[in-house]
Amino acid sequence: MTRQLRSHAARDVLAVAEEFSNLNKAVWEYVTNGLQYVAPGRPPRIDVSIDTRRERIAIQDNGRGMDAADLDRFLMMHAPNEERLRGNLGRGRFGTGKAAAFGIGKILRVTAVRGGLLWEIEIRRADLEALDRNPQAVDAPVRSLREGVRTSRPDGVLIEIEGFRIQVRPRDVERLRRFMAARLRRFPAGSVRVNGRPCVPPVIDRIPRYDRHADAPPEVARLTGPAHLELHVAVGPLDADSRGVYAWISGQRLALGLCGNSDTPWAHRIFGDVDADDLDPDRHPDWPAPFSQGRREEINLDNPGAAALWNWVGWEIQKLIHELEEEERARRDIEEQRHLRAIAREIARVLNDDYQRDEDISLQRSRYTAGPDPNRLPNAVPGQVEALVLGGEELAAASDLPRSADGEGLSSGPPGPNDGREPSLERDDAGELSGHREVASPGAPRRQGGFAIEFRHLGEGDDRGRYEAASHAIVINLDHPEVRWARDMGGDVERTVFREIAVVEYAFALGQHQAEREGGPLAIESTRVLVDTRERVHRVTRRLPASRDSRNDEATP
Repeated sequence: MTRQLRSHAARDVLAVAEEFSNLNKAVWEYVTNGLQYVAPGRPPRIDVSIDTRRERIAIQDNGRGMDAADLDRFLMMHAPNEERLRGNLGRGRFGTGKAAAFGIGKILRVTAVRGGLLWEIEIRRADLEALDRNPQAVDAPVRSLREGVRTSRPDGVLIEIEGFRIQVRPRDVERLRRFMAARLRRFPAGSVRVNGRPCVPPVIDRIPRYDRHADAPPEVARLTGPAHLELHVAVGPLDADSRGVYAWISGQRLALGLCGNSDTPWAHRIFGDVDADDLDPDRHPDWPAPFSQGRREEINLDNPGAAALWNWVGWEIQKLIHELEEEERARRDIEEQRHLRAIAREIARVLNDDYQRDEDISLQRSRYTAGPDPNRLPNAVPGQVEALVLGGEELAAASDLPRSADGEGLSSGPPGPNDGREPSLERDDAGELSGHREVASPGAPRRQGGFAIEFRHLGEGDDRGRYEAASHAIVINLDHPEVRWARDMGGDVERTVFREIAVVEYAFALGQHQAEREGGPLAIESTRVLVDTRERVHRVTRRLPASRDSRNDEATP
């Protein structure tokens, strides 16, 4: 028996075939039909066999199969899909199954089994092209190879495509397997194999606490119908096929991508799906199709519902990215504080060790060269270090200087040795510090003290460092150009600059204190020289980063 491909013109089939001009899209058309139109209680299983040398593709499913009536509808170009008439929206609107094969091949052979009966038909592209060239012809011949033959084969459909119109290489077969594996996340009960190798959906390690679920708001749902979005964040960057959002419209997988949010590193870790079955073309016949006809299966923004869906999903992705960036910023801030605190402890330890050694030497000298000093604090006893005056205020010796509590701000002062003295400093009515030293009992716990190193944002125009006598802190200005340059360089450069700033401020502070303690015209001149020198250091170092950058620019070819 010879059947006919009933159509107003063969060009309809050939035109639709152009939409399937690549291996992935053509084969997936048949595979997804096998995944959707399954027999009740039977998990779908599809086997794809591709022989690149013989130019043959076979796609076998275990679905419901087809009988004679089903084949007639299959051959009618614009016949409505029976499943869609029942409300089960599948992929094909007008029987694209008979057209997809001719996007990549020259012969389509369909073998269908249902209820123990077998039908086999064959359509050739050459016949369609001949019909297209004859404006008087109406039907294209369909070769009926077997009609209702009894068989023991189980229900299902075998699709065979022969004579390639495109080049199909072994690596294209592997790409097809990965292409289908990425799409099988939506068909967890299905099993698909390509040349015997299973297509396993990729397992994407995601961060569960970032999972987001959202339903389309009313203003969007008016155009899209009910739509549900799921967003996820992977633990690392994803490849192009895995990242982004895909819209599922009546079984069709359409790429939404990242909806305009692809310019941030976080975007490469976001993936998800949105279900929007109400955007099916049959429900909006006056609208353009919601999907483009290109090979990438992208959504068509000329469709009002598709455009509304794209904008809404883009907004949800943008909110998620903002949340991720805020958390990342907070995490970096914490890491930066820990990093700077560790450097502060390291520098403070060196400065306090130096200060303690210097005071120990001065103490030994004073014991042998100085008589009773009326300026000593009343309760001072032989062998104790006296208070220093730095920046015009009293400062306890390194052994007794108060240490900033660990974890407060970005300061650190390491523990110093204790010789049994406890400072007691108070401000009088004029606001000046005064006090005395109390001798601790022999079993008293050792105190912690010393200079503290602090990092603050003081502005680009402020000095790169300063000493604050009231808090015994050497402050490093994180906004100073030299400091910013050092932080950009990182590593040893950063640590070296931080150390140099701290040592300079430490040396100037002690030098100024020494000059003020000695008194007299020479001391005043020494103080002025120290102040001028310190200002010069800050002025020159502010220009150093720019000079470094200019040298780097000149060295760049």
